[in-house]
Amino acid sequence: MTTCSQTLPIVEIRRSLERLLESRAFRAAHGQRRFLKYVVEETLAGRGQQIKEFTVGVEAFERGESFDPRVDPIIRTEARKLRARLAKYYEEEGKSDPIRIELPKGSYVPVFHENRAVEESHLASAPIAPIAPPPIQRDIRVPAAIALLVITGIALWLAASGKPVAAQANSVAVMPIVNASGDPGQNPVAGGVTASLIQILERESDVRVIGHTSVSRFTPAQYKITELKQNLGASSILTGSIEKLGGTLRLRVRLADQPDRAPIWSGSYLFEGNAREAIENEIAAEIVQVLRRGKPSAPTTPRKRVTPAAWSAYLEGLHYQGKLDAARAMERFEAATKSDPSFARAYAGLATMWVLSAHLSALPQEEAHAKIRNFAKRALQLDDTLGDPHFSLAVCAQYEYDWPGAEREFREGLALSPSSSFGHLWYAKFLALTGRHREVLAHRTIGVELDPLSPYAVQAVAGYWSVMGEYRQAIIGFQNALALDPQFGLARQGLGIAYLLDGQADKAIAELEAASALQRGFRTKSLLGYAYGIAGKTKEARAILEEFQIRERQGSFPALAIAHVYLGLGDKDHAFAWLEKAVDQRDLGAALQWDSLYAPLRSDPRYSQLLRRMRLV
Repeated sequence: MTTCSQTLPIVEIRRSLERLLESRAFRAAHGQRRFLKYVVEETLAGRGQQIKEFTVGVEAFERGESFDPRVDPIIRTEARKLRARLAKYYEEEGKSDPIRIELPKGSYVPVFHENRAVEESHLASAPIAPIAPPPIQRDIRVPAAIALLVITGIALWLAASGKPVAAQANSVAVMPIVNASGDPGQNPVAGGVTASLIQILERESDVRVIGHTSVSRFTPAQYKITELKQNLGASSILTGSIEKLGGTLRLRVRLADQPDRAPIWSGSYLFEGNAREAIENEIAAEIVQVLRRGKPSAPTTPRKRVTPAAWSAYLEGLHYQGKLDAARAMERFEAATKSDPSFARAYAGLATMWVLSAHLSALPQEEAHAKIRNFAKRALQLDDTLGDPHFSLAVCAQYEYDWPGAEREFREGLALSPSSSFGHLWYAKFLALTGRHREVLAHRTIGVELDPLSPYAVQAVAGYWSVMGEYRQAIIGFQNALALDPQFGLARQGLGIAYLLDGQADKAIAELEAASALQRGFRTKSLLGYAYGIAGKTKEARAILEEFQIRERQGSFPALAIAHVYLGLGDKDHAFAWLEKAVDQRDLGAALQWDSLYAPLRSDPRYSQLLRRMRLV
């Protein structure tokens, strides 16, 4: 290798940096990711000589001007970890990288080396190709020509975000298992096996698995290896079928990476009297070993086998969870825990569904978080290798305004389940609440990488651009999410706010009215009231305000909804009064340091008081 700083193209150095940051070795190493990205970008901008321990602490780790490196050794500690992680990365995943980035001992200024073992032509042929999610809508068959146009649009939008999505080695898409038994009653079992395999593979640190939302959009007729690899960004595709044979079930699976070649692995399994979890664990271990090119999987701690009845109920719960049918998912998870009270994953499923229910509806926060905490803690008592319960406990910690505790839980969850799109997206929400804007995009983009056809993940990235003032880019992103699901109210709500911030009030109100019809909750309607106020439709805004105040006098009501309407009407005094009540209600929808509608309040001393009450300053 030769040192090469001025001769190496900056664009290629940045490509190498992005590839490194998105690797398995670095994906969950949040502090070291921030460290490396900051020092590389400063060096490329010609400011390498200005990089000192103090500047890294203030700029990369947001320690504030009071940061004292003599008292707080975080930069020295993270630098040691970073050097060790870089060495490990280039020994394994990054062995063939055309450019290597090093952080010399005694310095925080990186150096860049050209890897002579890689052919010169590699640099010119290694652009990162963005995943292009096709607009396959629920129960709607999209003509191929139209699909291609929308695919191209989404690909360009992702590339313009500055965080293009790359298809990675050691990645797999587990396609929906086909019910070939002729018995419709086996549909939930087939769907549950699919979700269970994905959930187990999410725990692997060096295998990327595509999220359930994306793979569930395809039917067996669409299982064409080349198209699936392109649209999902996976290097391998797992397909399978389940068939009823008397009192047993046969599961056949095959793993392929080329359409015109034999599968790289296949297997056939009988479900007899044994607990089915053992089957999925065995399949997942085989897949991991194949993707690692024969390298054996790390030994796992044997788990208690659950009863067949509990496992069947759990699989059905996963099936309904994938469809966001909270009531039926909870009912099946509860049935699983009753059948086997020591079934950890069923308790984890209950905690997750309570998190989603609290997020998507107007459930009382106290009730929801008590349930979440109890189920998540029970799951971890039974199996401390699960990642999802940590995400659930992180949400509970946020409710208590315990931000350090929430971050610990998120990081523990991501260490255990690094391929969880849900975990990355909820961690990004935490980062938004705590005002760490620079990190939000990274985790929301990882969420899209892991679940590229998820309208929730796509709209989350669009929301980032809306907050950053890039309204046209945000509008395109929300439209992409709606191309995936025209009935997705959250994306329509985000599109309405983006239009409003962009000065297109008529379009904004039309979208927010549509969103309010799709999501019949007070939160969405409050944003419609906010938009009415901003657009000068005072009569309509006050009608919503009066409705909310009547509801509030009748009983429990989210104070944040009333605050939003007052904000639209420009009544700061009443807005602050209701925001104080929202803080007392522990309403995590009050993203004061994130959402744009709070911008007019931030110069007011009462805004800082609210942040102090939320323990954010």
